[in-house]
Amino acid sequence: MLNATWPFAKLCASKEWIVLKVTFIGEYTFHASQIVAVEKYTFIPFLGWGIRIHHRAGNYPKKIIFWFLGFPSTVLGFLREEGFPEEKLGPTHPPLPAAPSGSAPS
Repeated sequence: MLNATWPFAKLCASKEWIVLKVTFIGEYTFHASQIVAVEKYTFIPFLGWGIRIHHRAGNYPKKIIFWFLGFPSTVLGFLREEGFPEEKLGPTHPPLPAAPSGSAPS
């Protein structure tokens, strides 16, 4: 397991790559084909927010979490802006509750 925390870790991205640079540890470079999903990760709401990188890179720790100040939607939005494949990114915002069946929209 790797817990990487800003400002000791920085996340860079493009449409084909995600790179996590961690001070004193090294650099983790993922090609989009190695990424299964990037999703928000919460330990304690408002105190422990980050993103988890689910990947297939066998030589990297299985569980990689990037912690930072702010909302996970900010980092997921950054990845979208950089052109990283949408299908690999978790939702930017929580889904809205579904309307009860048979009810008319207001």
